[in-house]
Parts: sequence; structure tokens; C-alpha cells
Amino acid sequence: MTSALPTPLDLLENTPWYDLEHAYGEADDTPRYLYRLLHDDPGERSEAFGRIDSSLIHQGYLYSATAPAALYMAAILDDPRAGEDFVSPYPWDGRTRPLRAALLNWLRAMARSCAYDEDDTEDEDIVACREVRPLVLDAVLPWLDDPQPAVRSAAVDAAAELLRAPDLAHRVPEAAATLRPVAEAGEDRDERGTATLLLGTWGEDVSALLADADPAIRACAALAPAQAGNPTATAELLAALTRPWAADDWFPSLHGWFRARLVAAAVERVATFEELLPQALAVLKVACDSTAEDDWGPLLRKAFPDGRRSDDPLTDAQRRFLRTLAGHDDYWSASSHETREWLRSFALPTDREALAALTS
Repeated sequence: MTSALPTPLDLLENTPWYDLEHAYGEADDTPRYLYRLLHDDPGERSEAFGRIDSSLIHQGYLYSATAPAALYMAAILDDPRAGEDFVSPYPWDGRTRPLRAALLNWLRAMARSCAYDEDDTEDEDIVACREVRPLVLDAVLPWLDDPQPAVRSAAVDAAAELLRAPDLAHRVPEAAATLRPVAEAGEDRDERGTATLLLGTWGEDVSALLADADPAIRACAALAPAQAGNPTATAELLAALTRPWAADDWFPSLHGWFRARLVAAAVERVATFEELLPQALAVLKVACDSTAEDDWGPLLRKAFPDGRRSDDPLTDAQRRFLRTLAGHDDYWSASSHETREWLRSFALPTDREALAALTS
């Protein structure tokens, strides 16, 4: 592979497309659709993107034509026509955004699909996609601070996925240098939060952001693995979980996921369940049967790390947690399967009335 990104024309003309495949067979039609991505007609652009998306990353699977197509998409990111409005071919996606953002989203999906099981070197199509990641990253990084929010966001997402690759770890400081000003002084909370979370995940120092004026940014900084032993960071996590309904509103696009991250970090960093009780009771008020895996289930495990023996008396903290759980209807509908499964796994009553009786 060359050390520079080939030109779009080189990729269209010099790639042996007839020897490659996509989800529907021979990939001889792929260059035609790639070329049409920059068509003057928005409908043509949309149709071409839909065909490429469905044929080259089909249900997460990659094909021999995926890698050269990814290079082509990376190569046209700086084409002025990539700044034209793009309408998704999918009826459930009503966004209108620059084509460039859609291309970056696609490159992120490619990077995610080829990141599964990095030790697998037998699938040639996946290996080929991994081999083009450095060149794709070169094309993605310049868009991290693009003036258009949709492009910036898509570039950050794509870069984050690409930088998970072990062979690209040395490029993290380059991306971090662009994102740090966003985290520290950006105007948009979502962008600041994303930048702070990424910096923390990458091992960058985000301790100064624990004193940020915005509690959402303080919580993002507190989630950094390097802050695990910092009492100030732990206090921020607990403060956020004291009012989880407010924390849920900090980042609407991360609804549920962010709460789960807060719970997981708090459970790991706090020594005893008693220290977590106020937060655990608050979480029960906003959680439900279907969120067990993400929020209240880990709290139940913290309360009963070894399950419950029938002759063991409940502690006051355990009693209050179970009483609150028994008292909320959201956990006890006829279809509340998760609640009963989690209680059963810790040798606790799966009947609501029996659980309430245990806590009386």
C-alpha cells in the first residue's frame, strides 16, 4: 500500500473491481455508484450512497470491495461537492446534512466493523480494511474542527473509532490536541462532553475539567479511567447520580448510555453499597425493568455481591433498596422479565409481595 491516499480517479480506474465482491455478488457496479456520490442531483447522491452502504457494509459484514471504497470516500472528503446537502436514502433518517458528514459516518461504520477481534488475521476482507485505516485517518483528522457542527461531530466519531486500532495509538496525541480546546472552552455542551470523554478514554489529563462550571463536563472528566483514585472525581460521579433525571438531560443523544457509564464507574470506585445508597435509591426512580443490565442491576450486585443466603438478615441499606424496588410499578408488569431474572440470580424473591414482605 502506498504512503499517500490515492486520488479518486486512480481508485476508480485502477482498482480491479471485477475481481472484487460485495454483499450482492461481483462489485463491478461499485465504481459507478462511488462516482455518483458527487452527482449534481441530490437524489442521485442519495441513491448511490444507499447502494454503497447496503452492499459494502451489509449488516456489519465487510467485503473485498469495502477497503478500496473506503479509500475513495476518504479521498473525496475534501472535494467541494462533498459540502452539498445530503438527504439520507433511509426513511427513518430525516436529517439533512452535508454529504461530507454522511461519508464520515460511513467511514466510522467501516472502522467499527473491522475492529472486532483484532487478533483475527484470517479474514482477508477485514484485514484489507484494517490496512487502509491509517490513510483513512489522515483524511478524517482535518475535519475535527470544521465550522459545520454535523461535520465536526461525524469526524470526531470516525476518528474515535479509527483510533481504537492498536497500530494507530501513536496518533492519539494529534487528535487530542485538536479536541482539547473544544473540551475546555467549546460553546456546545454535547461537543464539550464528547471531547472530554474521548480525552479521558485516551489517557489524556482531564483533571482540570473537574473544576468546570458545568456539572455535566465535570462528570465527563470524572469518568476518565485515570481519575479512578481521585476522591474529587468520585464525588462528582455521586453528585450526578443523586439527581439522575437531571443527568439524563445533559446529553439527550446519550440517553441511558451516560447514566450507565456513571453507575458503572461509581460501583467500581465506591467501597461499600452503603456509600452508594442515596444514589441507588435515586436511580431506581428513573430506571425500569428493561434497564436492569445498565443501571439498577449493577447496583443490586453491589448490594449483594455474593447473593443472599436465606438465613442472612438484610442490612439497612439492602432493605431500603429492595423496598424501593418493590414499591415501583415500572418493575412489576406482566412482562417484567428482567426484574425477576435479576432477583432470582441473587437468591431474592421474584414475587413483588414476597419481596416487600422480606423488607418489612
